[in-house]
Amino acid sequence: MAEQPGQVNIVIIKAKPEFRRALFDSLKSDDNGIKFTRAQKGCICAEGHLSADDDSTIVLFGRWDSAEDYTSYIQTRTDTGYFVAVAPCSWNHHSSYIWKRRVSTFDHV
Repeated sequence: MAEQPGQVNIVIIKAKPEFRRALFDSLKSDDNGIKFTRAQKGCICAEGHLSADDDSTIVLFGRWDSAEDYTSYIQTRTDTGYFVAVAPCSWNHHSSYIWKRRVSTFDHV
């Protein structure tokens, strides 16, 4: 049986410069940040980076076992109000515009 392709996602967060460091530190350290993401079913890896090119961008990278696992994770975040909670730190207060996902699949090697 062939393995299902996995999921790669890049999330670009455009934060207000005065909130970027606090938001990044929260993502990095809080139990509801990257620790929560890494503990989800199918998460292979998740990491975040501050952009060196500007003072408003945070880039998150993740790999998932499947598109279904990633979709389930996003639904959990949506259902718990997580995106709405971080919205005041962004340029746009509508969570659907904060999290810009670039998604592709990859084959396991």
